[in-house]
Amino acid sequence: MRIYFTADLHLNHWTTEDRNIIKYCSRPFTTIEEMNQNLITNWNSLVQPEDLVYHLGDFCLRTSKELTAGHWESRLNGKIVHILGNHDYNNKVRGLQQAVIRFSKQKALLVHYPPTMIEEIPDFCNIVLCGHIHHHWKTKYLKDKLLINVGVDVWDYKPVSIDQILAEIQRTPNNIIIDETSPKAHTHTVSIPS
Repeated sequence: MRIYFTADLHLNHWTTEDRNIIKYCSRPFTTIEEMNQNLITNWNSLVQPEDLVYHLGDFCLRTSKELTAGHWESRLNGKIVHILGNHDYNNKVRGLQQAVIRFSKQKALLVHYPPTMIEEIPDFCNIVLCGHIHHHWKTKYLKDKLLINVGVDVWDYKPVSIDQILAEIQRTPNNIIIDETSPKAHTHTVSIPS
């Protein structure tokens, strides 16, 4: 089993000019059908049925009773754990407000909105994986916490593996060093909804 992260698919997000995700984010697609199919193909080319994907908000836009989250989930490989975003209020996505996971000595806060104040990040987390800001930035620091945008707009419209996240941490200036002996270095478990 491999673990991936992504955000802001905005599947089927095309209803009027002011709500057109292709135009808003300058996505390289002509139609919403082309965008949907490319996102699904890219996802399924990486993610296997036994893999786990954390989707950090804004999964799809509900445009009819049939085109809810379940419709899109049935076309995507892997088990999806949703962190709710601001566009997930009417699409029947079931998810969490946030989660904390541990991988390869990293403790990551998973949220949709990037934190704007250091107090929003638990002390024991050294990185934040987020979405919401689309193509505006890929990484940045909030004091000593590294924020990584896992949104499709900055990752070639594909989910991001743990290995890619670790490589991004190494590439980012001011690498964070974790003291594993710290009393705050403890593991939090996330219960994944079925």
